[in-house]
Amino acid sequence: MDLIDGNLRLSKIFGISTCQPGVFVVHFVLCILWQLVDVVLDDEGLLELTSEKKSQWPTRPEDVSTFEGTFTEQRTEKIEKLQKMNTVTTMELIEHLLRNKVITRILSLARENMQSHWGAFTNRLHLLATNSSTLQNSAISLEPFQQLILGDSNVYGEAKHNMHKRFHPIVASDPLSSPYGRCLGASYSALWIPIDMYLEDCLDGSIAATNSIEILSGLVKALQSVNRSTWHDAFLALWVASLRLVQREREPIEGPVPHLDTRLCMLLSITTLAVADIIEEADSLCNETGLNSHTKEDESISNLRNELMLSLQILGDYESLLVPPPCVVSAANHAVTKAAMFISGISINNGYMENVNGMNYSGNMRHLIVESCISRNLLDTSAYYWPGYVSNHANSVSLTLPSQLAGWSSFMKGAPLTQSLVNMLISTPAPSL
Repeated sequence: MDLIDGNLRLSKIFGISTCQPGVFVVHFVLCILWQLVDVVLDDEGLLELTSEKKSQWPTRPEDVSTFEGTFTEQRTEKIEKLQKMNTVTTMELIEHLLRNKVITRILSLARENMQSHWGAFTNRLHLLATNSSTLQNSAISLEPFQQLILGDSNVYGEAKHNMHKRFHPIVASDPLSSPYGRCLGASYSALWIPIDMYLEDCLDGSIAATNSIEILSGLVKALQSVNRSTWHDAFLALWVASLRLVQREREPIEGPVPHLDTRLCMLLSITTLAVADIIEEADSLCNETGLNSHTKEDESISNLRNELMLSLQILGDYESLLVPPPCVVSAANHAVTKAAMFISGISINNGYMENVNGMNYSGNMRHLIVESCISRNLLDTSAYYWPGYVSNHANSVSLTLPSQLAGWSSFMKGAPLTQSLVNMLISTPAPSL
């Protein structure tokens, strides 16, 4: 970053430090596109029409006139043809960049945060669009130039009013306002909207679903860095976005074909694996750094797991998001009952589970998320002891589960025939299971 900043003079030209990765990317993209525009303006003699009369960046070598003087007339003609071809290629490259969704997202940040520089850049772009003979004589479309100049497209290349209509209910619902007194609000929620966008894009097929785990984990890491947030806030935003994806199926807008199974897969599989990918990357960095920083890196990985645990604890306060769809109510109840039995010291592998369906343990989506994290070694069973994780007192499990049912059920499941089990079987008749 320092090397590129020194060569392109980004900090000097834009007057803002590029020490933050997010700021650096915005400056770099705007700089590259600006240079391409200036090069074409210079090739066509249009730089004289700008207020500065020149480019902020060098567009040709200082000794170009001396160099050109050594060419024969025939070679000069060939050079002129190559220059025209280069100008056309540069225009095509500018159009390609302006149509790229990632580039337009980054340029929207420049428009919102660098208004004076953005005005100077769009003035040159307007000059290019209206006066360039290369552009007028080619098949290159003016549409992306006009959209960027007029500001009619937002970060996703859609009309502003359409995007506002699409995302206003999400932002207005204030889904990330913290129950612990930190006022995050709609503006904070908007920082994480790209996660919602990516998850929806995976469903509607507008982007390839391949490498979705790596892409999602990379998106979360990028947003965590750009937003300068804590990791538990980043993880919380990811869980909330995935839960909203599931909840939106309650009022499907895409047609009669249900996508609930796919949405649940995104929450309990893809999202969980994305979190695992982030933690595994930290683990691999620990192994690469060697013994000298081993203790420090171990602490960093431990802190990352603690941040995950904290995000899931906070998630328990978002009750409306955690209501399970009807098809997974039984699985959610099973998950919380499993936790209650574990707290009570009852083994969950001896046949007891089939007899606890009538217990009053209401599970929710957080219980399923925690079980998914435990199955991937992101959490351990200490999560069962979190305050409020099991609503009823765990000791009530042993009172609710009749001993004779437990004994005969254990026997039917192949439990070792110990003397205590024999005594129980002799003393109680076999129930009708």
